[in-house]
This record gives sequence, structure tokens and C-alpha cells, in this order.
Amino acid sequence: MDAKALLGAYVSSETPGEFKWQPGPLSLAVQRGLWVLIEDLDRAPLEVVAALAPLLASGELSIPGRRDVLRAAPGFQVLATVSRPAGLRSIGALGVGAMGTLVAQWTLVPLEHLPDAEVGRV
Repeated sequence: MDAKALLGAYVSSETPGEFKWQPGPLSLAVQRGLWVLIEDLDRAPLEVVAALAPLLASGELSIPGRRDVLRAAPGFQVLATVSRPAGLRSIGALGVGAMGTLVAQWTLVPLEHLPDAEVGRV
């Protein structure tokens, strides 16, 4: 999913030539105080990471092209997974660039690979 789909976009309304703002799932979660799960954040496009960084740092989500700044409602949380290559000891080792901007915002909870039987139960 790209940043536009996460944040929202103008969509055509029932009136020809008229557009209305339709918030995306991240915008709705911020407004409503919901949890957001982002799988494989280390593989997310830079634009997604760029949208998340200020939100995680300040609790505010700016919508590009709009004057709206959404303040995270109580209860809003982001849970993200990363796929670390074998041998990587920490999320900080994921390096610079897109992920490097978010490293300080996270609490790392390492999980071991589950046996097949356990995966089936989950």
C-alpha cells in the first residue's frame, strides 16, 4: 500500500465534476484511536515511512495537499513487523535510510521462528 492509500485521497462524488475527501485507513485510525498493523515495515516504500515518522515522533499526522493535521486520539498505536535477515542482531542494524528514521521510535520484541505445528495452531 502506498502513502496515498494509507492517508486518503479525493474521490469523485455523486455530483459530476465534484470531489470529496475520503480518509484512508491510517487517517481513520489516528482520528478514532485504533491500532494499525503494518507488516514488513522494512519493505515499505520511503513515502510510507516518511508519513509515519512525524506521526510517531509527535502524535500528529499531516495530510499532504490538505491543511489538516490530525492529532492521534487516545488508544492509537502502531504495531509493525520487520523481516530481519538471519544474523541481524537488532532493528538498528537494518541500517540507514528509510528504516533508520524510525528506529528510535520502536520497542523491539524479537520472536523466534515457530515450529510448523505451532504455526498451524496460530
